[in-house]
Amino acid sequence: MRRLRMIAVLSALFWSMLGFGLAAPAHAAGSTLTLIKSEGEGDTPGQPLEGIRFQLNRLEDVDATSPEQVAELVAADPEVLTSDSHYAKGPDVIVTTDAAGHASSDVLPDGVYLVQELPSREGNIGWSVATPFLVALPAADGARDVQVQVKNQPEAIEIAVGSKQVCADDDFTVSLAGSVPAPDRKGRLHNYALVTEHDPAMLDAAAADVWVESLDGRVDLVEGVHYRWRHGSIIMELTDKGLAALARIRSGHPETRVHMTYTGRIDPETPEGTRMGFDGHLFTDGRAVPRDRAEYASSSAATMSDSATYACPTTPLPAPPDEGRGEGRGLASTGAETSPWVIGGAVLASIMGAMLLGLARQRHNPNDQESCG
Repeated sequence: MRRLRMIAVLSALFWSMLGFGLAAPAHAAGSTLTLIKSEGEGDTPGQPLEGIRFQLNRLEDVDATSPEQVAELVAADPEVLTSDSHYAKGPDVIVTTDAAGHASSDVLPDGVYLVQELPSREGNIGWSVATPFLVALPAADGARDVQVQVKNQPEAIEIAVGSKQVCADDDFTVSLAGSVPAPDRKGRLHNYALVTEHDPAMLDAAAADVWVESLDGRVDLVEGVHYRWRHGSIIMELTDKGLAALARIRSGHPETRVHMTYTGRIDPETPEGTRMGFDGHLFTDGRAVPRDRAEYASSSAATMSDSATYACPTTPLPAPPDEGRGEGRGLASTGAETSPWVIGGAVLASIMGAMLLGLARQRHNPNDQESCG
């Protein structure tokens, strides 16, 4: 059931991102695909990057030529964008970016291609990798010289307090979920931590659950084996064994998320109507958790906030602030430049906002869980 819900979310997001175009006529001459890779995340490309490799695979027995047909393909099987795809693939076509950040392949037969950026970094350094996407050749307007500005996947975190109104006798839950960068060339991740700066009014903070979620399902992590806690601020940091397990799950699965929940109660001396803030921070490769809490926001890969109000049921809640739910770095669209014939990258990036806490709040059947070795 959980797997069906995840696929439904992916499919719904895919349709929301779909553009429109005309089907292109068949042609024997083949097409040229040029990928453009640069620094930066989201919609603002930076300096071009040289030496980045991409792998292209034509999906065999798929004759989609219009955006609608490609959309139906992904809606029916979102795993086409992951390593679990059941579609037969043609030979690997490897292209490498030049000094201008361009990687091209010409005389490509008509069809739908899965485009994946191959790992290029090695070691504990930060690096943004584009999410996989599909591109149909020729383009929807019949053009045979197609250029795609790939967009790097931003790192993202979500945080949510389980109840917006809490009382002195109530336990309450804080949930976090973070994206996972691609492993390096050796298939390794080197650092991963979820950190919460919780309000001083919160007492007896205690770990509840830590798990990893992908389209393959949920994998529970074990305290002392896969992760360790540090209190003061709530810091969940993966051990070497936890990092190895996360790297295996993340390989070929850009939708992978790490979830954490913890519980606490409110200091009964807290004045009624107090608004309590909670800040979540994500630290990944190349970004160690600093000793000074004042440096959390500037040092993290991503930051977001949420709040709750101390008010017992008989006390009316104050009007909510104007800034709305949460603060922090937004989630830019990623994968490839949106166009009628480029499908998929933005879909996987969009699930950050829609799936992160939706999955964290789901109740899981223990019989449907996999333990992490």
